[in-house]
Amino acid sequence: LRVSWIRRGRRDADVWLEPETPLFEASERYAVRVRDAAGAVVRSAETTAPEFLYAAAARAADGTATGAVTFEAAQVSAAVGPGFYGKATYDG
Repeated sequence: LRVSWIRRGRRDADVWLEPETPLFEASERYAVRVRDAAGAVVRSAETTAPEFLYAAAARAADGTATGAVTFEAAQVSAAVGPGFYGKATYDG
């Protein structure tokens, strides 16, 4: 499963002249949590792009090869840590 999201700005994000929201960070990082159908966190990861690949082998190891799985992602700031987590559930 490939999960992706659109990066949001944390300040001065209403500048519509730019093709993409300014990062205002030294690096782009995201914290990702994967929850099983019962809501338990079965995997935590960090990525440097607004996407996460949840391979079939990882799903099998985490016990989420079948049933619902919820992904949570938060942009990480060097100054304040992770922001609010957005989430999406896949029940394929």
